[in-house]
Amino acid sequence: MTVKGIKGWMNRCRELVLPVMAGSVQLLTRQIKSGASLGDMSDTLARDPALATHVFVAANLRNRQADNEILNAHHVMSLLGLQGLIDSLKPLLKLPLEEHNAYHSAFYQAQQNSLLAARIAGHFAEISGIGNRERIQWACLMAGAPHWLLWRAAYPEMRQIDYLCFSRHQLRKKAEMHILGCHTEDLCRMLGREMRLPATAQLALESAQLPSLREWALLLRNDYRRHIDENPRLKLLLRQPHVLIACCQHLCAQLEHGWHRRKSQRAMLMLARLCGQDVHTSHQHCRNIALELSRSYAIPDVRPLAASLLNNAQHASVPEPITCITAALAADMQPHIRTTAAVDDGKTKQQNGQRGPALQHSHGEIPPRAMNNQLMENVFAQFTAEVSGFKDIHHILLTCNKALHEGLGMRRAFICVLTKTGDTLRAVYNVGVEPENPVRKLSIPLQENRFFSKLLQKPSSLKVDNYNYVQVRNMLSQEVLDTLANKNFMAMSLFANHKPIGVVYTDASKDEQQISENEYDIFKKICHFTSEAIDHYATTQRK
Repeated sequence: MTVKGIKGWMNRCRELVLPVMAGSVQLLTRQIKSGASLGDMSDTLARDPALATHVFVAANLRNRQADNEILNAHHVMSLLGLQGLIDSLKPLLKLPLEEHNAYHSAFYQAQQNSLLAARIAGHFAEISGIGNRERIQWACLMAGAPHWLLWRAAYPEMRQIDYLCFSRHQLRKKAEMHILGCHTEDLCRMLGREMRLPATAQLALESAQLPSLREWALLLRNDYRRHIDENPRLKLLLRQPHVLIACCQHLCAQLEHGWHRRKSQRAMLMLARLCGQDVHTSHQHCRNIALELSRSYAIPDVRPLAASLLNNAQHASVPEPITCITAALAADMQPHIRTTAAVDDGKTKQQNGQRGPALQHSHGEIPPRAMNNQLMENVFAQFTAEVSGFKDIHHILLTCNKALHEGLGMRRAFICVLTKTGDTLRAVYNVGVEPENPVRKLSIPLQENRFFSKLLQKPSSLKVDNYNYVQVRNMLSQEVLDTLANKNFMAMSLFANHKPIGVVYTDASKDEQQISENEYDIFKKICHFTSEAIDHYATTQRK
């Protein structure tokens, strides 16, 4: 059964536990009984991050001082005691061991990335004075626990997301929403709360406690010091341990796919400036840490941390998902072509004089969308150089519809105009719409349809697809949803003299591929030229 949404994945993850290595538990038990040094036991915990997470969470649950979290091995031993530590390890020995497969390899690979992030965070915390090295190192290691669990619960989905992002170059948040039904950032935050991670580790997962994307980008500017001084909140945040942890987690997620990639170098530059270090020195420190960990913590069937140093390519090398994943991937990526048994007698086309692609083709298939470049050049020339040649507003709006339907290749296009009272939109100019289609009589009350009312607040546009249709659906009345009956459309408001006059709507067939970003950009350009032409015509009439 396919799981979608944050609630479904939370329920799936609750059924799982972080698996530990049986050898690590047995070794730690022997060390405790033989009176081994604290350093040896800490090294054993570091070799198995899942074991360390279980032990530290158990110690923090027994801690009665909420403002003093436990983030070092000595404090764990003193609080739990030897017998308490052994008791906390007994349930871990009873966990069923699974065969070593791709699921397990991905789980351990995610742990290795967190281990590298922990070592880097501890190193830079010490040289920059942001916090205690050991405390930040353990907190950073545990902050990766929700991500490990996600790889265990959703291995096929996570592999598919990586393939879409690194090989198909899709936006990660869109890929996550399409595959998982939620963002991994939100899911990891909720899993961290469910696992009761220490406060410092949990803060690194809380996006509200971290700099915004725009504030992170300030660190990449040449004059970043001036921007930090002018922003007191950012200046305070950049000295917090959880911000350093979040930066190191992001860095190691990029380093896995190649140290010389642009995103890896950008993350390295942010870390260097966050800690006030030279970027070349910081790169050398991170490289030495990765080499040291690769020699000391090698795991069979898991790629060493320093292996990505050998990848000099600018693009990540992510292998195509296995067959069971590519079957589902192909169904989503290939354009859908629907066949129909309906026979077109040609009367509607002859009556309406349609020259653009119709919703149903006489050969039983929907022809693929194609842009008429010559027509688009003529329309753009008319909107720019020959804008005074428009007879009236009707001529302008009809030209807009023509550009969308015949030039851009959209299936339907219609323009809704505001009524005199300003509380309702009515579809007035239609093209590609059958005579009996209810769209021709469409009336949209703005009070019940927040999607259109928000578009009319200021010049704005939106492309609706499978990724954001759920949000848009909640902003439209059921009557309008039934009339439009499409999840693949674009809409943009028209303004003249700084006042709203209507909304342009155009869509593709329900069974076609999603509207591309290039089509969306051309659509916005057409609507922008339409608004300017109406404004020019209104100014001319006033004179």
